[in-house]
Amino acid sequence: TPSEHLAFPNADEVKAGLIAYRIAAHAGDLVKIRDKVIKWDMEMTEARRTLDWEKQLALSIDPEEAALIHSRTGQHPGNNVPCTMCGGACVYIMLPQQKKYEKENKNLQQVE
Repeated sequence: TPSEHLAFPNADEVKAGLIAYRIAAHAGDLVKIRDKVIKWDMEMTEARRTLDWEKQLALSIDPEEAALIHSRTGQHPGNNVPCTMCGGACVYIMLPQQKKYEKENKNLQQVE
């Protein structure tokens, strides 16, 4: 916990310690028993790719804290917009646009 050997931890510090433990344990599990734990990572990856915020929040290690942070940015579940960190430079927004652009230009070149 954050108060390690300094004081008796309070509830928030115990929670922070447990979250850190879960993250570290998951990282170790990915190395040791990858096939058994990768499903969660793949589900989170797909939720990120499709900008499915509700699923991302549900899959997060601390859904309540994730929802608070998400709402703090002015976003709400159901609005498929990129995070405030990436904004318009979000790969999940830019990649489909780039693919569409390339497909349209390829079709134009074939017509000419």
